[in-house]
Amino acid sequence: EISACLVGSEMCIRDSPRDVLVSYYYSMKYNNTIHQQKGLDVRNRLQTTSLDDYVLEILPRFKKVFEDYITQVYGKENVYFAKFEELINDSASWLKNASEHCNLKCSDDLLQRISEGISANLKIEKKHKHHRKASPGEFKEKLKDETIQILNAEFKVILEKLNYPV
Repeated sequence: EISACLVGSEMCIRDSPRDVLVSYYYSMKYNNTIHQQKGLDVRNRLQTTSLDDYVLEILPRFKKVFEDYITQVYGKENVYFAKFEELINDSASWLKNASEHCNLKCSDDLLQRISEGISANLKIEKKHKHHRKASPGEFKEKLKDETIQILNAEFKVILEKLNYPV
């Protein structure tokens, strides 16, 4: 998970880069499949590295990814942009809009079943699972205020462009 999923011409971005960084920490520390020694080294180091320290360490890389999304994908013709919060908070509407954008025809019943599947098991944190916790704004619970202030300053232009509060 970098910062967004891009399937065909559909794009869904997690609540700001801030939640993505938190999610990435947990993914690397607990549940990413390790295929190389480098990944194992990162996992071992994260056992003694705080969330805040790691988020600040990987900040430049993720900032670049978001900047690239903004300049290369966001607002482009044939790209459907949706926020992660829309998927989580109103998955039925999100699915309907994404389906229409892709010219897919789905019955209301199918959309409802898929929507229920999306939101069925998202409330409890499971840090050892790939889908750990789908809770927009989680960075506010997990990061120190000082870290959030740094992220807000670094991501200010990106957050404003994507209509997230700074």
